[in-house]
Amino acid sequence: MSDRVDMMLDLETLGTRPGCVVLQVGAIAFRRKGGDVLASFERTIDVGSSLMAGLDVDPETVAWWRMQGPEAQAAVFGVGDSLRLVAGAFRQFWGVAGCDAQSCLWARGADFDPPIWAAAMKAADGMDPPWRYTRVRDMRTALDVARFDRDALAFSGTKHTALADAGHDLDCLIAAGVLA
Repeated sequence: MSDRVDMMLDLETLGTRPGCVVLQVGAIAFRRKGGDVLASFERTIDVGSSLMAGLDVDPETVAWWRMQGPEAQAAVFGVGDSLRLVAGAFRQFWGVAGCDAQSCLWARGADFDPPIWAAAMKAADGMDPPWRYTRVRDMRTALDVARFDRDALAFSGTKHTALADAGHDLDCLIAAGVLA
């Protein structure tokens, strides 16, 4: 278990349910023991390609984005690649980073990022995601059990950008001693 590679995932989206448009994907491959970062992945997705794949937009989430900072908006709504290209690149990153069938996919909420990204990947090319549904881990639960307040840890980067959010989530797991 000490050498196992896991991955932290964060998405920026235009909705809160599977089937919504994904704007940006951020992921960090790390060693389960100690949290050593091995590789990172961040891609912005062209909204038009997501709409063409049948994904939808939630007006309430669009309104939420209008209230976010200009740095995050510029990063997330910038020029992106097609959903199909990003889904394929993510699958490749999963393996190249050292993840396999025993790797866990961590996210800030097992019911948000993993099912939304799985649905978007399936819409992109009809393929299932590279992780096993039994290997999804919720960092919110881990931090609650460790009695760690994620807001107590300084945030590095631009909030509401996928890679910065994933990095903060990983930093919280490490600081809470979850990955010791």
